[in-house]
Amino acid sequence: MTGNEIVARNLRLLRELRGLSQIEVGKKLGVKNTYICGLESGRLNSSIKVIERLARTLEVPLKMLFEEDLLSLPLSAFERFPHSEEEREKLRQEKESIKEKLKEDFKKLKTALEAFGLEVTSEEHFDN
Repeated sequence: MTGNEIVARNLRLLRELRGLSQIEVGKKLGVKNTYICGLESGRLNSSIKVIERLARTLEVPLKMLFEEDLLSLPLSAFERFPHSEEEREKLRQEKESIKEKLKEDFKKLKTALEAFGLEVTSEEHFDN
């Protein structure tokens, strides 16, 4: 498989994993969706600048667009990748908010289970 084919395949896969349409990616990059379609089909080549912008748009490290066996990577590799300090802080805040929501949901679930006479013995997974 050529480098162009690898990037084309990974671009499409990562775009779909992020739940983005070609139109949405095109808008974020300031290009037409037909350009994104051409990249994904392998009909068009791209400059490294565009590939860098694609990585930022898809919130992945640049090297993921060049990964030969993308699907062999662990799920953690597909987490959003912040490219700037501002993005890292925003992601940290989002994760903290989600963690707090999960704690609240766990407490509600624990209360409901105890009402049915079931015992919940551990909350240690929230300590990290």
